[in-house]
Amino acid sequence: MRTSFAKISFILVLVIVLPISVLVIFEVRSLNQSVAMMQAIYDKQIDTFLFSINQYSDDVVNSMTTRIDDAWSRKGAGEFPKEILEGYPGVSAIFFFPLEKSQKLAFYAKDEIPQQQLITLLENHIREDSALVKKMTGYRSAGFRKIEPYKVLAIEGERFNTLLMVLGENPDTYSLCVMIIRPSDFIEELIAPKMEQVAGEEFVLAASNKVTGELIYTTDSLMNNKARSKTIWLLPEYELEIYIPGNSIEMVMQERSNTNMIMIGMVSMVLLLGFAMVFRNIRAEMQLAQTKSDFVSNVSHEIRTPLSLISMFAETLMLGRVTTETRKKEYYEIIVKETGRLTNIVNKILNFSQIEANKKTYHLESVLLNDIVREVLHTYSFHLENKGFTYKVHFTDDLPNMMADTESVMEAIINLLDNAIKYSPDTKHLDISTERMEQWVVVAVKDQGVGIEEKKLKQIFDKFYRVTQGDIYNTQGAGLGLSIVKHIMEAHGGQISVESEPGKGSTFKLMFPILVKK
Repeated sequence: MRTSFAKISFILVLVIVLPISVLVIFEVRSLNQSVAMMQAIYDKQIDTFLFSINQYSDDVVNSMTTRIDDAWSRKGAGEFPKEILEGYPGVSAIFFFPLEKSQKLAFYAKDEIPQQQLITLLENHIREDSALVKKMTGYRSAGFRKIEPYKVLAIEGERFNTLLMVLGENPDTYSLCVMIIRPSDFIEELIAPKMEQVAGEEFVLAASNKVTGELIYTTDSLMNNKARSKTIWLLPEYELEIYIPGNSIEMVMQERSNTNMIMIGMVSMVLLLGFAMVFRNIRAEMQLAQTKSDFVSNVSHEIRTPLSLISMFAETLMLGRVTTETRKKEYYEIIVKETGRLTNIVNKILNFSQIEANKKTYHLESVLLNDIVREVLHTYSFHLENKGFTYKVHFTDDLPNMMADTESVMEAIINLLDNAIKYSPDTKHLDISTERMEQWVVVAVKDQGVGIEEKKLKQIFDKFYRVTQGDIYNTQGAGLGLSIVKHIMEAHGGQISVESEPGKGSTFKLMFPILVKK
């Protein structure tokens, strides 16, 4: 009996106690590593939140500078449309400082601010910062619109932040543009809604002055367990802070560790259940990892071609292998076009992100569909020819105007052209046409590619969906293009239709409502 009991005890120790003891030792040793890993993941997530807020404010200011640059190019300082200021909270004024004596100083403000004092201070600072002005004009000459945080101006007990950029088409017409920003308004009216969105119910976000410690805005009065802070890019004197309500991450991890230790004693009773749960989680993580890997791989493939061309032609030019100006111009044009194509790919991903966050906006104006199609073909013809494609265009004359966002419509057409290229491995010919159909103006892109089965036509407009049949399975893509096209058409009150037959190609039509004259 004792021998049997000893054997049973030994077996129990060997089968249950020993594995649990080993697991306890392993858990204790790996606890610190797990805490460090979770802390790193959590910190990265927090950094992402703060980055998104900074990026949002940067995008808004970039949007404004685009409008300023456009208005300056068309009208100059003398007829600059002051209403541009109205749609941008926190931007109190715009100051144009001429770099040539023939130009006139101009100042536009939407708030009651000490105008003359600001002008005097800015003139003095700009004259002292000749090196900075030279650097900024250098950026502009190279084709970059650089926005630089500039001086903080203290006047009558109030502090104004400034942003500096250079306007003009050539050095003879360059002018400095200084945006005057009231920081408190900028944070409370522009950044605060984004802070509320990012914070949700999990975090508390605050914005404060790094120098004085003055709190400008917070999403909640409960500000304990500060996790991270980041400088606001456009307002270097101010920072964003993120707090974790309740327990800190270290306390959460310690509680989790204690719970795990208790649960270890029950491992023998729930081993099978635990195995099933681990298996399910691993399978889900593997599927998620595969999806991410496929997406990154596909997008990388899309980006590789323009990058290779840009690198090849730029290196050829740099090494001085091109001796004729005509050939140099040709290479420059290729680099510019491929840069535009690369930009379109990146914009597609960014636009999809904006669509998912319901942040995509459209600026509708009266335009002609034929003009938009011509512009697309002008910028995209090199890519078509590089892929070995020929195309035929048929324009219907005297089409009525439509209300549309030109850049978004161009993006939609380019996405259709991209799809046609991807799914036409053999017969490389496209037909592009415009027409009027009752109350619509229509652009159609017809290919002679592999086609799509009828039962799958409705699914092709779903995000990330890609038809997995035949040659299409081996075609690179992220499954975003048609999803973005559908969103663009819905935003314009239009429709997208497709006619396709396997082996005989596809025809996609974008239908825009005609502008009704009142």
